[in-house]
Amino acid sequence: MEMLQAGLRDPPGLWILALSTALHIKTHITGGDWLTYSMMFAFDAVFIWWCWTTPQPVAVGKVTQLIIYPLKSARGVSVSSAKLDAFGLAYDRRWMVVDKGGNFMSQRRAPRLALIEAQLPKSDDEPLRLQDTSGKMKPLRVPLVRHAAEESQVRCWDDHISAVDQGDAAAAWLAAVLGVDDVRLVRMADGATRPCSPKYAPTTAQTAFSDGFPILLTNDASLAQLNARLEARGKGTIPMDRFRPNLVIGAANGSGEGGALGMAPGPFAEDEWAAITIERNGRNEASFRVVKPCARCKMPTINQQTGVPDGRGSSDAVLGADDTDEGGGPVASAEPTATLRTFRTGELLGYKKAGWKNDVFFGQNLVMHDAEGATIRVGDAVVATQRRRPSWLARGVLGVHY
Repeated sequence: MEMLQAGLRDPPGLWILALSTALHIKTHITGGDWLTYSMMFAFDAVFIWWCWTTPQPVAVGKVTQLIIYPLKSARGVSVSSAKLDAFGLAYDRRWMVVDKGGNFMSQRRAPRLALIEAQLPKSDDEPLRLQDTSGKMKPLRVPLVRHAAEESQVRCWDDHISAVDQGDAAAAWLAAVLGVDDVRLVRMADGATRPCSPKYAPTTAQTAFSDGFPILLTNDASLAQLNARLEARGKGTIPMDRFRPNLVIGAANGSGEGGALGMAPGPFAEDEWAAITIERNGRNEASFRVVKPCARCKMPTINQQTGVPDGRGSSDAVLGADDTDEGGGPVASAEPTATLRTFRTGELLGYKKAGWKNDVFFGQNLVMHDAEGATIRVGDAVVATQRRRPSWLARGVLGVHY
C-alpha cells in the first residue's frame, strides 16, 4: 500500500493509472480487441514499474540547528524549537532594509548587516529590538507599525511586495550602523503574499523576504567536507553561519557518525533528496519538498562576526558601479567560493539548467508540503526521500531534472 501511495504522489503515476483504468472500463463495457488488451496490459506493467521504482523514505539523521533571521541579511537567532506558518519559520525575514528606491539591501551591498542582531519577537505585536554588536550604536526598540496611510511596494529580486515603513528612528539608526544614507526599515504587510517561483515549487508555496524560498537546509557533513578541502588548500575553516541556513541536519547522535537510528547523512547527501519529513517519537510533525539546490553568491565569503568579506579590507558598504543586487560579487580568491569552485560548480555536478554552469552550490531550498502550524525542534528525526532518477517518464516531475 505504501508503494502504491508513493507512486501516486507525482503526476506521471496518476496519468498512467488514469489511462489504465479507462482501458479497463472500456474492455468491461464494450469488450476489446487484441490491441486494446495489449495497451491495457502495457499500461498496467508501466504503472507497476513506476510504483515499484518510487524511492521510499529513509531515516537520515536529526535536526542539529534551527536558525531564524527576523531581519533579512542580519544575524540569525539560534532556537531550540520553531513554529511554522504560511511563510516558513515564524518571524523569519519579515523585516527588511531597503534603499531610497525601495530596493532590498543585503550583506552583498551592506556587509555591516552582519553586525545587527534582531531579537526574535515573542508575539505578533511585540516591538522589534535591534542591537549593533559592534557597539557603535545603542540598542534600538522599534515599535511595530502595522498600518500606514499608504503601504509601499518594495522589491526583493524580481518580486514586488507590499510592506509598511517602520519609522524615521529605525531608518536613522540603520543608516548610522550600515554607513548608507537614505535606508528604511520595512515590515511585510499583513495580508501580503509572495509566491515562490513556479518553475521549481508548487503554486501554493509562499515566502517572505527571503531570496526566493522559505527554508534553506544544510548538512553538517557537507560543511565538514568543505572544511577538509579548505584545510588541504592551506585555508582556514569556516562555521555554518556563513551559509545562513534555517534548518541544519546531522548525525542522530550529534557526533558526525550514525547514532540511535544508525544513520547519518553523508556529505552532500541532500543533493539527492526530493522531500524530507521531520518526525518526533515516530510521528510525522512536518513535511517539506526539496525544490532547488542553492546557488551561492558573495554572502558565504563574509565573516558573520566582523562583516568583512574575504579578500576585502573592510566592512564598508559597496559603492559605485558595484552597488548592484550582487554587490559586485566576491573577489576571485575569496573563500569558501574559490574552494567550492573546485568541486561544487553546476558543470561539475552535472546540472543542465541554463546559467548554472559556473554557479557554486551549497544547501537545498525547501518549501512546505504539510507543515503549516507545526512546531519542529532540535533533536527531531529527519526522514528523506530521494529524487527519482531522470527518465522520459519523469520529465516534468519537480525536483528531477536540474
